[in-house]
Amino acid sequence: MDPSGYDLALGAALLGARVVLATNGETSADFSLRDGALLERLGTWSAAQGNAPVSRVALADRLAGFLRETNVARSPERLRAAGARVIEGSVAFTSARSIRVGPEELQARRFVIATGRSAPGESTIADMLAGWVDAGAVPRQVSIRGGNADAIVLAGICRGVGAAATLHHKGGFLASEEPEAAELVAIALRRAGIAIHDGEPAGPAIEAPVLRPDVAGLALDAGRIETKDGALVVDAGLRTSNSGVFAIGSVVAAAACASAGPSQIGPLLGRMLFRKPADLRALPDVRAFPALLPFAAAGMSEREARVSGGAIRILRSPVAGLHGRPQGLLKAVIGPKGRILGVTIVADHAQELIAPWLLAIGQGLPVEALGATLLVPGSAFAASREAGLDSARAALASPRIKTMLRFLRMFG
Repeated sequence: MDPSGYDLALGAALLGARVVLATNGETSADFSLRDGALLERLGTWSAAQGNAPVSRVALADRLAGFLRETNVARSPERLRAAGARVIEGSVAFTSARSIRVGPEELQARRFVIATGRSAPGESTIADMLAGWVDAGAVPRQVSIRGGNADAIVLAGICRGVGAAATLHHKGGFLASEEPEAAELVAIALRRAGIAIHDGEPAGPAIEAPVLRPDVAGLALDAGRIETKDGALVVDAGLRTSNSGVFAIGSVVAAAACASAGPSQIGPLLGRMLFRKPADLRALPDVRAFPALLPFAAAGMSEREARVSGGAIRILRSPVAGLHGRPQGLLKAVIGPKGRILGVTIVADHAQELIAPWLLAIGQGLPVEALGATLLVPGSAFAASREAGLDSARAALASPRIKTMLRFLRMFG
């Protein structure tokens, strides 16, 4: 189950709602193996080691520790303690208002689908890493097919445990992201000894996982639930084509919803329990991954903004590297009235540095609001504040403002 689904069930139970969690018996650790969460956490840990070699014992400890922490944080026992009922068995819709869980049939006013995403290769990668640990031998050379975030994270992990990693991409390295950001990530990988080639590998290669919504076996047709390209189609309030069925997390069709599961929990609870309106269209599509030079982005790239039409401005600000590490980049795409259309950060702690931008986007604040933010001198968020100040300075230098100021000076 997607972590957002578990947190939604727990929140509803704590608010006094009658909650039944229907699951196929998969643990949170099992889900982390198939949805990429384990790969991401291992990547974060491996990148934090810097150039220090990682022993197989340390890798084994981290693998076991991550799985243990995941199971403890989201366990059926916690839900039962909050008053929810947990039923295990295969789940499928039998009608628009009922589902079958194993031999039992349940009816409810509202259902929430939170099955998440999966990839057949994800458990294979976890098994591969565990196999290296058990055998005590890491291959000298590992070829990885792909130029996306998961391939980059996997290459970093392989390099961290002592294997010489090579990325083979076809169609572009981080092709959907800002070219300047992709180049900085590529430079950092090459400096660490990870080769990047355009084209197919000559020999066997590991496939980077491709995650897809996990809806097989749910009998969505019986529940009158529409899908698009294998993913659930939802409206701005996460309601499916069946008015009594909602979806949350990475199982939905919109990329913005897939990456913003935790942000959906409060609005969806308000809509289902208190009939409050919920419009989650403003949530940006957040992409982030740990690497030797971490990457985080949200919203549109410059190329996407220009294709969509309308006047835009581009803000660029350097981000100082920590402890002699390479300098990073902050790039923001700004629309009319200072609206933030997208932002990309490639720098140490990029996942934390993007937080104020996400807050500004979610609250509908203009980019100038970041320039007015109070910060501790020397803060790592200084680049974000400078970007906001640059936008404010550009606005003050516009001919319209200058004309207005000349007019006002006539009155003293």
